[in-house]
Amino acid sequence: MIADRRLLSLVAVAALAGCGLLSGPSVPPTRFYVLTPDAVAAPRLSGFAIGLGPLRFPGYLDRPEMAVRRDANHIDYQETARWAEPLKDNFARVLGTDLGQRLGTDRIIPFPWYRNQTPDYTVSIDVVRFERQAGDEAALLARWTLHAAKGDAPLAANLADLRRPADTPDATAAALSALTADLAQQIADAITQHAGR
Repeated sequence: MIADRRLLSLVAVAALAGCGLLSGPSVPPTRFYVLTPDAVAAPRLSGFAIGLGPLRFPGYLDRPEMAVRRDANHIDYQETARWAEPLKDNFARVLGTDLGQRLGTDRIIPFPWYRNQTPDYTVSIDVVRFERQAGDEAALLARWTLHAAKGDAPLAANLADLRRPADTPDATAAALSALTADLAQQIADAITQHAGR
C-alpha cells in the first residue's frame, strides 16, 4: 500500500515535470520601440527650407532587432527588443522634426526633392554607428555636411561622436532619441551661424 502511494507520487511528479519540459522555458514577450522627437521650440526663421539627405545608414542596422555592440567586431541582436518600423526611416523622420523645431521651420524636405523644391540649405548624413555599446551607453557616430543651395563648397562638416547612458532596451530607445536631438542641435547651430552672416 505504501509502495503503491510512493509509486503514484513518483508518477505524478514525473508527469508534472514532463509537462514543464514539453511547454519549454517561458520566453519574455517581444517589446517594440520607436525613436521620439525632442520637444523644443525656437524662433521661426522666415521662409527657410532645409533639404535633409541623402542619408546613409549601416546595413547591419537594417533589421527589426535592436543591436548591441559587444566589441569592435561583435554585434548581438535582441530578439525580444525590436524597432516598430525600419530604423533608418524612424531616424530620418525624428531628425527632421528635431531640426525643424530647433530652426523654427516646418519646411524640412527629405531627399530626393523635386526641381520646384529648392532648399536654402542641404544636409547630407552618413551614419556610422547608432546602437547600444557594451559599456552601457548608446552611441551615435555620424558624418554630416552642410551645403548652401547655390554653391558646391561645404559650409560646414563635422564628425559627430555622441554618447548617452543606456543599459536596457527602454533606456536605449530613449538615449538614441536624445542623441538624434543632439545631432539636430549641431546641424541647427551650423545653419543658424551661416544664416546670420
